Parts: sequence; structure tokens; C-alpha cells
Amino acid sequence: MSFLLLNALDRDASLQEKLSSNLSVWNHDLAVRLLIMAAVLVATMMMRKLRKTWLRQLELNDWIALAHKQRDNKMHQVLSLTTVAMNRQLWTASETSDLIRAGKSSATDNIAYLSRQCRTYGRADKGINGITEEFYDDAYESASRLDIRSSDQKPLLGVPICVKDCIGIKGSLSTGGLACRLHRRDPYDALVITALKQAGGIPLVKGNVVQGMGLSESVNRIWGRSRNPWDLDRTPGGSSSGDAALVSSGCVPLSVSADGAGSIRIPASFCGVVGFKPSPARLSSNGCMRPKKDNKFGSTLCVPAVIGPMARSVDDCALFMKAVFSSAVYRCDRNIPPLNFDERAYRDTSKLKVGYFITDSFMDPCATGKRALKEAITALEQQGHTCVPFQPPTDGWHHNKLFVGITQAEGNMKSTREALAGEPMIPDYAPLVGAAAVPNFIRPIAQFLLPKRIGHLLSLSSKLCCGMGELSNYVHINSCFISCFR
Repeated sequence: MSFLLLNALDRDASLQEKLSSNLSVWNHDLAVRLLIMAAVLVATMMMRKLRKTWLRQLELNDWIALAHKQRDNKMHQVLSLTTVAMNRQLWTASETSDLIRAGKSSATDNIAYLSRQCRTYGRADKGINGITEEFYDDAYESASRLDIRSSDQKPLLGVPICVKDCIGIKGSLSTGGLACRLHRRDPYDALVITALKQAGGIPLVKGNVVQGMGLSESVNRIWGRSRNPWDLDRTPGGSSSGDAALVSSGCVPLSVSADGAGSIRIPASFCGVVGFKPSPARLSSNGCMRPKKDNKFGSTLCVPAVIGPMARSVDDCALFMKAVFSSAVYRCDRNIPPLNFDERAYRDTSKLKVGYFITDSFMDPCATGKRALKEAITALEQQGHTCVPFQPPTDGWHHNKLFVGITQAEGNMKSTREALAGEPMIPDYAPLVGAAAVPNFIRPIAQFLLPKRIGHLLSLSSKLCCGMGELSNYVHINSCFISCFR
């Protein structure tokens, strides 16, 4: 009996061992199959994503090619006129309007002359590559319809103007350097363009910008890189790069641009022209595109882009401001204060007290910049003005923290990526993209090991969006800082 019992137990053990072995093999096969299925699923998803990206790139490339074809194949009869004198003296905006008003110059001849200047020096093949669109024939027709009899109400009578790419002109492209904006044209003029036209200004060309208008550079994937007219191997700055280069090279006497964090002032200084950024909400931005998905405001509510001029003289910038401060603009946009240009204050010759500082410790000016500031101080003091050095209540490191904290609060450059709609970022964004991609737990170590400026950038950028409390704190401190200067 014991023998039979042991024999039965052995058979049961053997059967259990076989079952366990078969189950182990089956589990192993199942795991392998699941891994294969997961790999196939991931590969399929990646292939679909790559195919979608590839098709999107083809679509954007088609739009870019179409935009170039439409611009390059557009016929301009004014360029074929042979009666226009070439190599004449360049006029400022004030000189242009005065000569036309006095009957000493023809508005049409001036348009024809500057159209040739733009085509010769403003395009990519020979010059600065600052032009995105050309309106030569339209400008010539507008010049031919000018009424000299009503010239007293037109401070910009017959003045050709360059318009920054992001500012709307009916029938033109406003891309902000984003290829996804090439599928539609502006249905109407921006309000500032309407005001400039009523003042006698004549849009002649549109100026190039950097992709997304978020860098002080001059390149996008649609029109390429703009160049500095003083040295074609150097940048004109940005984002109003084409405008500054065209004004500096004498292609136009005046431009209408926009500045949020230096987009007028930086290229103006790089190209040796005068740039002016008015106070926020001083001029209407109706009809201007924003480099955000669905044209949303985003951080521009806290750091707004402000419309302003670039020219070759301060008087020309003042002439621009006189033109856009009009009752018609105030009626169309109730969000701006109805304050006209104060001619008496502008012409006031009483002595001034001017405060200045040389550096904010974050953006230390170059030697030539410091020399220019000292020469300006000397010139002002020689005219009897008082120049007083002062230090801002907070330094540039703090200002940069506020700016980046507000504009990049969404984390991982989310709004910029959304605005691109599948278009690759230009390489110039690489430092910001790289900083945003660093895992948050590595940042404290990296800040300790890396140079101060890079560590500062890492401390501000993030893969994750900041909380409402943190963003509210950034905005509150920024508002307090601005108030202390008012």
C-alpha cells in the first residue's frame, strides 16, 4: 500500500512539474508576444506621427514656394519707367513731405525712385533681404491721387513707408515669420495703417522679421535671413529686422514697426537709425497679428507689443506720432487714450534734467555703446541740460527673471510650439529649447556647476508650467516695478 501511495505521489509530482514547466513556457511566450505587440504599436504610432509631420512639412513647403512665386512673379510697371532720375540725394520723411507740399518734387517720381532702390538693395539676390512683399504699383497709384490742396492735414504727404510683417495691410500676408500663416491674407488694413494713409503716408514694402518675433534676430524659414546694410555678414537685429535695414539703406525714409522687448530699439541701434517705442496702449494694435495659436494674447497682455516708428531722424519719428494721434483712431479703438501730440512740449526749449545709467549688470553694453552714451551726455551738458547718473531700483538679472518668468510661464515653450503648427524651430532658438528640455530635478545641480548666465537661464525655464500663484507674483512684481518709474 505504501509503495502504491508513493508511486502515485511521484506521478502527481511529475505531472505538476510538467504543468509548471508548460505554464512557464506559456508565460514566457505570452510576455514575448506582448512585448512584440507593444513594439509594433509604438512603431506604428511613431510612423504615423512621422508621416503626419512629413505631410505637414510638405504642405508648409508648398505654401512657402507659393508665397515666393506670387512675390517674384508679380509685375511692377513702375520699375520699367525710364524718366526717373537715379543716384539723387536721399530725403528724410520730413524733407519728402515738405518738398512735395511746396511743389518742388513729384510724389510719383519719388515712389518710382525708391521702388528701384528697394528692388536693387532690399532683396536677397543683391542686398539686405529685408523685403517680404512689394506694393510698388499700388504706391505709385496712391501717389498719383494725392491732393496737394489738403496737404495741411497730411503731415506724411507722399512719404513712402515700410510696414513690419505683422501689421495688416489689406490683401497682404501677416505671418510673424510663421509659415502656417501663409494660407490667408489680411481682409482689411490695421488701424494704424488707415491712420497713416489718411495722413498721406504710402505703404511701399513689408519688412522681414524673425520666426515668431521672439528673438533679437532676423531669420525665418519663409524669406530667409535679413542682413545689416553696413556689413552684409552681420545681423540687423530684430525682430523688426527688415524695417531697420531698409530705413538704414535708404530704401524708405520711415517704417511702422512694433516693440515688445526691444524689437524696435535693438535693430535701430544695430543699423544706426532712430527707433521709438511709445508707452504701452498709446497706439492701437487693431489689425496686427500675434505670434500665438488662434491669434491669442497670451503673455502679451502683460508684456504688450507697442506700435512705433523707425526713421533716420528724431523729427521723422515725431512726424509719425503726429500722424497716428488722430480723432478717427480714437473713435475706432476705445482702448487707447484720446491724447493728441503735444506740439508745445515737443518744441519746448527749456533746460531738462536727464537721468542715465550705463549698465544694468545683466546686459553690459559694448565699448562703442558706452562711448556713444558718454558723447550724448557731453552734448546735452554743453547745451545746458543737467545729466544725473542713477541706478535702477533693481538690476537687469531681476528684470530678466520677470520677463522670462511671464513669457515662458506655460513651460517648455508651449505657446511658441503651438504657434509654429508643425514647423521646425529655427536653430537660433536652440539655447531656449535646450534649457526648457532639462529635467527639473537636474536644474539645481546644473546651476551650481555651469556659468552664472546659463545657470540663470536654467533657473527660469522649465518643462512644466508655473502655478497661478507664481505667475501672479511675477505679474504683481512687474507692475510694481513699472509704477516706480512713472
